Amino acid sequence: MGIWRMSEAQLSEFEEAIVIACHHRSAKPLEEEEIEESYPQDFETPRYFQNSHGELVVSVDANWVPFLDNTKGYNRGAKRWYLPGGGDIEMMLAEALSRSPTTGWRSGGRLFVSGFGAFRREGSGNEEDEAVLPWVAPRTTYLWRLHPDSSTWPPPGM
Repeated sequence: MGIWRMSEAQLSEFEEAIVIACHHRSAKPLEEEEIEESYPQDFETPRYFQNSHGELVVSVDANWVPFLDNTKGYNRGAKRWYLPGGGDIEMMLAEALSRSPTTGWRSGGRLFVSGFGAFRREGSGNEEDEAVLPWVAPRTTYLWRLHPDSSTWPPPGM
């Protein structure tokens, strides 16, 4: 598996998708006509959409549509806030998860997104992570913190 080099435009588009998801707080997939031209940027992604390592938690439903998720059981808390469709990263996350051998026969699943890419983590988290979409981001972002042991490259599972 190669390491994908994310562009600045793709990262900016993904940040905008998170802004839209946090603005709408939609428990169902967003329709294109619901999305406005611009949104206020003065917010923080709610902490319950990040795990203790600061990774953004993104799930994909049975129809492969991505949404923000929390790590506390099955979609407790804010439940699901759907991301708008069509962005490069959102589509790549769904596609990478669909190819993951641990997904098995089930559609959908949960990914942990950091500055190193998107990872699947099974069970209690003591197992080795499976890198489903490793990347190099063009810059840091408020969406995630780097992995706590960012001195190690590659991260576990790559």
